[in-house]
This record gives sequence, structure tokens and C-alpha cells, in this order.
Amino acid sequence: MSSQKLINVLIGHRGVGKSSFLKRIKKYYDEQIQNVHVYDLDEEIENSEGSITKIFLEKGEDYFRKLERTQFERLLELSRSRKQKTFISVGAGFNDHFDSDVNVIWVRRASDEMGRVFLNRPRLEKNITNLEEYFKRKSARDVYYSEVYDEQIVLREGKIDADDGERFFLGLIERTIPYSYTIQANSIKRLELILEQYDKWINFFEIRDDVLTQEMAKRAVEKIEQKKILYSIRKEKSYLQSFDLKDSIVDLALEVKSCDIKKPDIVSCHEKIEGSIDKTLKILESQNARFFKLAIPIDNFKELMIGHKWWSKDKRKRIFLPMSKNGRWSWYRSHFCFDNFLSFFKDDLNGSAMDQPLLTEIINYPRGEEEGSKGPTFFAAIMGSPLSESWTPTFQQPFFNDYDMPVYRIQMDEDELTKEVLDSLKTLGLRAAAVTSPLKKKMFQLVDDSNEFLSTNTIVYGDSWKGTNTDIFGIAELVKNVDKDSEIAVWGGGGTLNILKEAIPQAKFYSAREGAGENAPSPKYLLWAVGRNRMGESVMPPKNWQPEFVIDLNYSQSSPGMELADQYRCQYFSGEKMFFMQGEKQREFWKKYLER
Repeated sequence: MSSQKLINVLIGHRGVGKSSFLKRIKKYYDEQIQNVHVYDLDEEIENSEGSITKIFLEKGEDYFRKLERTQFERLLELSRSRKQKTFISVGAGFNDHFDSDVNVIWVRRASDEMGRVFLNRPRLEKNITNLEEYFKRKSARDVYYSEVYDEQIVLREGKIDADDGERFFLGLIERTIPYSYTIQANSIKRLELILEQYDKWINFFEIRDDVLTQEMAKRAVEKIEQKKILYSIRKEKSYLQSFDLKDSIVDLALEVKSCDIKKPDIVSCHEKIEGSIDKTLKILESQNARFFKLAIPIDNFKELMIGHKWWSKDKRKRIFLPMSKNGRWSWYRSHFCFDNFLSFFKDDLNGSAMDQPLLTEIINYPRGEEEGSKGPTFFAAIMGSPLSESWTPTFQQPFFNDYDMPVYRIQMDEDELTKEVLDSLKTLGLRAAAVTSPLKKKMFQLVDDSNEFLSTNTIVYGDSWKGTNTDIFGIAELVKNVDKDSEIAVWGGGGTLNILKEAIPQAKFYSAREGAGENAPSPKYLLWAVGRNRMGESVMPPKNWQPEFVIDLNYSQSSPGMELADQYRCQYFSGEKMFFMQGEKQREFWKKYLER
């Protein structure tokens, strides 16, 4: 956090974790023996006025917003009188103005885009579903947040006890990482804050003519040291040709035909030529430049390995930055950033390319065992799809820190997983992984795993790939308090179906695709085992069922299981206990092989 302002306000969507982040901020400053004051606006309101839910029900949202503003003004006055560092978190619906002495921090997560269901917070529009209400409000709030924020931080997914990325953001620790940063249009208004935060350690600030207007670029260049500027020419007859390019790095796109620069520092390619990587590489390397950058869309692991082998043969002159529409190659860019002349990070959810690694995640990765190391050699991963809400990287990173291994997200569909792909990942450095949907059954066929469930959720490389399944421990923990003599229904199952049948054989099992008949008896316990990504091919349980409990194998806040509990007005238990138990057992399995 580069702002020198004493008053800092946390804004962000419902459920993003502002209150938890606020508590960690207090913890981080206490560690440094630095004074800080923290206030949760909702807590302040409840302490003086009573339950927020009751206020909404009895007096309405307009009344609450007036209370909110009054309490906020009181906290501002108190903070100004103290003249010490202060953080105030406000509710998602807070939409008033901020004075010039306030630094506004937009707190975000990737899961903001997936939606969240709330069972214990005031409903504002009961004529639509919980999730529909979230998205309806989100659009307007995104506009407001983007207009008022000064800085933003993207939190990692999962339960966080302590986080170096957060400490780094707050300016409480320092790091030097080999990355560059693209100045974007929304960066201009906070350019001084960006420069103050990143200038000490960054390689280059990139000025792109297809991202910034000429006026924006001029404003940025005036404030950046010339030797730290990377001018990237992406457009014909670029306005950048009129800039003083001396002592800076110039990147000229191969696609640009009309440019007076005869020998740029870098020639880069951003599209496959005639659909062929081989032809693209041949034409790229025929250009007159010091460096050749391949930053094209990579469609599969075979193409990734072609690009990787090309780059590996001459890392001094070659740059490989794989691209995708969904950011699936972010892990590759992270792992090989130390050897790439150019690597870019992002500090928001999109960056200038989806595959740019997120700063708060980068800071938490181990750096390599030895002084002067070029980064870790090996890595661990969570494999499957989708992965944006996975808690595994956050939960397992402390364990793998002992082995100097970052934990990445490797997105992969079932038809992509083959022995060749697994071998390629081993070549790149993969040594251990958690495996999730839809890969569990396919992985069982590819590794040395003799478990009776024909499904693998954990792999590690010893002298060959070894596998096991720890879901049985997680499910046993999840259902240990279930009354086994009561009616139990399991909806879905996928790669955990055989384990569920072992853990609760007396249950009735329903296919999520086929559903239940009209006369299917209502259970007391409904175990939900369908992910949000499979809802397009699934049907919901009967509306006339009246379960007392929904027990969800998912732990994400967008789980349809939460919507079911809301619909049935019954108690809800998330899959958190299952996740943590099976995760602890994964550690035991990995440890046996990693310590050899």
C-alpha cells in the first residue's frame, strides 16, 4: 500500500472477506509493533443500534443507509483526531462519497465473478433468488467501486491466517521479484501510487499504444525513469514513434507493417501465422532484433511444450509468454519468470492479459533454496476444472514451503489428461498434485494407485507417479454426526460416488442428470454432490421434499447446495470440514515420498 494517507477504507462485494482482512491488518501491524486502529462499520452499527437484519426488516434499507453514513462520519472524525493509521471496512452497499484525505482500497477475489449465496445476511429482494440478487447488485456496485477506489488488492481464495501478499501490499515487508507491469487506462488516475509501490524493484513499466491514448502515455512517461520504460508498439503508424525512445526498451509487434524503427530491442508475435507454431517461430526469428518474444494463444499442452522447448534452447534471446482466454497458463508464467527477460504481473483480476500472475499470489511463492537462485525447480498443483474458487493453493502452500515448491492452479479438462501430458508436466517440474473434478477417474488409470474406489485425488512423483484417494477421510468427517437410521439422499457424486457408497451405504443415491421420481420419499439429510459447473446438465431435487439438513460436498459460496438450503429453509453444512480433513491426509501421503 503506497498511500501515505492515515485513513483507509475497505470497500468490496458481499462475502469477499473485508472483515477478516481487517482483523489480519490489525495482526500484521501488531507484529511490527506499529499503532493501527481498525473498525468494522457493520459491527459499529450493531453495537449501537442492534441487529442489522432486524433494522432491514423493521425500518428498511434507506433507514439503514442513513445510520451507516452517520456512523461512518463519526469514525472519520475520531480517526482524524487521533492522527494515526486507521482502517475502516464498510458494507458492500455503502455508496456515499469519500473525502480527499481518505484512501479507498477495493478488496477483491476471483470468486467475486462466480457469485455468492448468503443464508445469514439480510435479503434485499426476496422475489428473486439469492444468487440473482447478488449479481443484480454486483453490476452497479462494480461501477461505483471502479470510480472511487485508489488502490486495490485481490485476496487469495480460502481461509487465510497470514499472508505475505497482504503484508507486502500494506508496505510491512519488502520483496524483489523479476516482473514488469503494464500501465493501463485505469492506472493513470493512481499512477503516483503505483510508481511509489513498484518502482523500487520493478524491471519495466510497459507503455502500450493499444492500451493507452497518446495523452495518457505522455502523462505516464513524464513520471517514469526512462530506463524503466518498455514501449510496446502494437498499432500501425503508432504515436509512440514520436516519443523519445532513447535509453528505453522498444517492443515491436510482428503484426505491425508500417513502422520507422528498423531494429527494435524486441520483436514480438501475438497470433499464430497461418495457424502454425512452427511457421510462426521461423518468421519471428528471421527478424532483426535483440530478443524474440512469443506471446501467442496456446490451445493445449502439446503447443505449450513446443513453445517451452523453443524458449529453453536460448533463454538469453527468447521470451515465451503463453496466452489464453481464461488465464490457464498463469502457472507456467509464474514458474519460469526468473529465466524470462520479460515477465508481467497483474494487481487486479484481468491485467493486460489474463495469464499474467496475480501479485498477491506471487509474493507467497517460495523463491528458491539458495542465495542467487533463479527460482524453485519443482512445483505442486491443483489439477482440474474449474479452479478459480479452489482453496488448495492457499491451504497447501505452507506445507510445500518446506520443500521449496509453489502451488499452482493447472486447469485441465478430462479429455486433455493423458500420460503424455502428465510426463510433460513432470518435465516442467510438477512433483505433487491434488486432483479434483473432472479428472479423478481418469487419473486413476494413469498412476500407480490400487484404492478400491477407482478414483484418485492425490498424486506424487517418486520413481513413478503414485496416487491415492483421501476423500474417504473427508467424507467420513463430513457425515460423522449424521443419524444413520434416518432417510439420507445423495444427489450426484461424480468421482466421489464410490466413496459415498462406502461411507453411507444405507443412503439412496440419485443421478443428478436423471433426478428423482414424483413419489421419491423426502429425506432428512440431503447430501449435495454437484458442482456449479455441472448444473447445465443436472436437475434439481423435488420441490416438495422437506429435508432438515443439506450437507454440501462443496465449500464455495456459489454452491447450488446453498441455494437448496435457502429454498428448503433448512440447516446447511458446507464441505469445509471435508476439504480440510482430506487435505491433511494428502499432506501425509505427499510427505512419505517428498522426504526421500
